[in-house]
Amino acid sequence: MSQDALLRRHLLDCLASQLGSLPVTPKLERADWDAWLVLVRMHRLGPLLHWKQAQAQGHDWPGFILDALAASRRQHVIRSLQMRRELHHANALLQEAGIPCMALKGAYLAWYTYPSPELRPIRDLDILVPPEHALRAYDILLASGFEKVDEEHGEPAAILAVHKHLPGIKRPDSSIKLELHAQLFHADEGGGFAHELSRQPGFWSRATQLDLAGYKVHYPAPTDQLLHLLIHSIANHKLNNGPLIFTDVYFLLKDHHIDWPLFWQQASTMRHMPAATLGLQLAEHHWGALPIQWLHALRTPPDTALLEALRNFSLRDFNTVSDVTLTYRLTSGWAERWSVVREQVLPSPRELAIRYPTQHKQWTLPYWYLRRWFDVIVRTIQALRVGQTQDMHNEIKVLRQLDDWLAPPTPQGPKFS
Repeated sequence: MSQDALLRRHLLDCLASQLGSLPVTPKLERADWDAWLVLVRMHRLGPLLHWKQAQAQGHDWPGFILDALAASRRQHVIRSLQMRRELHHANALLQEAGIPCMALKGAYLAWYTYPSPELRPIRDLDILVPPEHALRAYDILLASGFEKVDEEHGEPAAILAVHKHLPGIKRPDSSIKLELHAQLFHADEGGGFAHELSRQPGFWSRATQLDLAGYKVHYPAPTDQLLHLLIHSIANHKLNNGPLIFTDVYFLLKDHHIDWPLFWQQASTMRHMPAATLGLQLAEHHWGALPIQWLHALRTPPDTALLEALRNFSLRDFNTVSDVTLTYRLTSGWAERWSVVREQVLPSPRELAIRYPTQHKQWTLPYWYLRRWFDVIVRTIQALRVGQTQDMHNEIKVLRQLDDWLAPPTPQGPKFS
């Protein structure tokens, strides 16, 4: 086993260790620990590892590692308080305007499933509103002091036609970015939202209202939270949001009731049974047996080698994800290659309006096409400079295995174990 593989295995085993214990630490030099710490920071694992090691006995982690983990935890304690403040503010504005809204994913997991909110760091604050209210809600937040994030552009109406959320915004005195969602997932291949979770019967009526430091906030029900997490991580992002998904599932299942018949029915209706199944199987591969009510026909997991490869794959290098994805698509047949070329070089005016503030029916379109071609050239030069490494080839191989496993329909049935 290479040293890099050893580091990743040790880190994942630390995350999967039971409370009060940690795996035996392999022989690591200072440079190895530095590389270990890079992965920890990249995947927001510092607070959780600090919490685990504080309750473990007999570990031999170096002092500089413990100091770094403690500093990360302190930083995320402060950030969780800032996140709560921003959620209170946006939630109050939308409620005053009579717009239904829910806080998504991390905002629920951090405060209601993890032992302490800083253990589940949140990148951005995600808030869901019904599609028919999205543009008005966006305008209300902008009129109330929020500003568009500089690097995010595009026309809101054009974006909403195919994307799940509007360009990110934040308040001038805050580092917290808010993403206002009209959907939980991007448009289907046909361009519609027929398989959108938030449009399934009962989604909004099942929402749970909980107290957050004296304020009432709505969240999707735990069953919907679980399905959202799994589809988002496995089908949409191919595990590039890191190994926190395994811990998210663990804590969500630990103390929350899941309506398993509803879960499987919705996964089937939305055509995401393979992703939902694989996500749960990966969580069990990581943790051991979990309180999952399996459909009898779904109890056979993929082979252990694939599960282990996917668990390791969750520790991807975020700096190379886009290069790996592009290379993967360009090596997936001529139809996919043409699709990449068309998307990059010959986007429709509507597609152009998603990336740039074109107001696509106006005379400025030629300028934005030139801007697009310039950006494509710059992006291509960057990709060529990076080149293809062995790690990239390995990731492409795992991506292809993942897609192959997700592609066939999974057998379904009404019986539960």
